[in-house]
Amino acid sequence: DILFSVLIHDLIGLKLTKSVSFFGTGIRIDMSSGAHWNLDMQDMWAGLKVMDVKGASHLYFDGASRDNPNGPAGYGFYIKDSSGNELIRGSGYCGMNRSNNEMEYQGLIEGLVWATRLEVSAIMIRGDSELVLRQMTGEYKVQDDKLRKLHETAKSILQRAQQDNSCRR
Repeated sequence: DILFSVLIHDLIGLKLTKSVSFFGTGIRIDMSSGAHWNLDMQDMWAGLKVMDVKGASHLYFDGASRDNPNGPAGYGFYIKDSSGNELIRGSGYCGMNRSNNEMEYQGLIEGLVWATRLEVSAIMIRGDSELVLRQMTGEYKVQDDKLRKLHETAKSILQRAQQDNSCRR
């Protein structure tokens, strides 16, 4: 199985940071040493490996919130093709006061966005969140307002991808 480690969680957990805040289109990390980082949002994608491989794939997603839902929160995703070759992986920090379930959805959404960019024709979605997976299949109702918006976003991406794939045939 794939484990996602969100850099920000580690920095805060090790007490290497004083604060993390958003500004304009980026994030500012103030280190305990007095140094600070100003990262544009696209810098958070640094290190992603993209290969031009199209076809069936598997999307794995995960999300977490330290001290759910009070602490720092982030997500991760990983996409591989049917032969097991890595297509792309990514992770992101989403700030404070977001729930585990919100982060699970965020990991799913980011993975779906990248799957559509890679133009995969079929995708198997896997995650460890029973709630998110069963809400996506319609087995569970979405009752939380924040999750409802994320659920609608994920469903919308899937529907657009299905329409796009049916037009290509």
